[in-house]
Amino acid sequence: MVTESQPFSSTNSPLLDERPEAGVRYITLNQAAQHNRLTAPMMKALIEVFTTPDCRVLILAADGKIFCGGADLNWMKVSDSDEEKDNTRASEPDQLAHLLSVMDNCPVPIAVTVKGDVYGGGLGLLACADIVFSNELSQYCFSEARLGLIPALISPYVLRACGLRQLMPLLISASPFSAAHAEHIGLVHALSFAPKEDALRWARQSMLCGPEAITSIKRLGRKLQPLNPIELARVRDYLEQCRHSDEAQAGIAAFFAKQPPPWQSPSDD
Repeated sequence: MVTESQPFSSTNSPLLDERPEAGVRYITLNQAAQHNRLTAPMMKALIEVFTTPDCRVLILAADGKIFCGGADLNWMKVSDSDEEKDNTRASEPDQLAHLLSVMDNCPVPIAVTVKGDVYGGGLGLLACADIVFSNELSQYCFSEARLGLIPALISPYVLRACGLRQLMPLLISASPFSAAHAEHIGLVHALSFAPKEDALRWARQSMLCGPEAITSIKRLGRKLQPLNPIELARVRDYLEQCRHSDEAQAGIAAFFAKQPPPWQSPSDD
């Protein structure tokens, strides 16, 4: 199968961009060594893709054992001695919020193929997709609370996808859960031994439909189940309040030191 590579596709690029067949654009998160965390370069590249998809169907995948390790925790640190640097970090939540918004409003169908584990902010990418195919062995986790943080920016999207009743036990325990449970609560649509192949079959089926009709259907769905714009603006403030708390900073520091946070005994797993 011949693929057409895009300009930013390289071994050093945060994304790989292929065209496996006419009308389909296959985007791969390409920072396996960093667990495909949502760094500023990664988010910038994804925003460009979802803003100008230039295809009939987008398929999002990831290279490595971790599909997405969530947000880059470096921008969660608070520096009392370097205010300018802290202000720079403060722009990252806006970028993540923008990424989720443009993905959610992308005019073409988006399929996500999960092969590997997904943590924290990475679950927001699944909630913004139109369909998610997951390997049966993949594990999921809303991991924020273990660091003293909250899943603020992704919360409007995952709540719409799964509902508060299903999510609350997972959010307040930060417990890993299986792909089967992710399917049960609506975060995943189908379990698959070959997520990419299943996504391609779904893409071909989608391309039998009128592209303008698909765009209109997606727009109609967002209007019928709109996200509250006031709450979308407020979640950024919720995150900032939590990020500046002593608990969150202690949790983040413990993460980088590879030590348990102060509220957790060393024997806890």
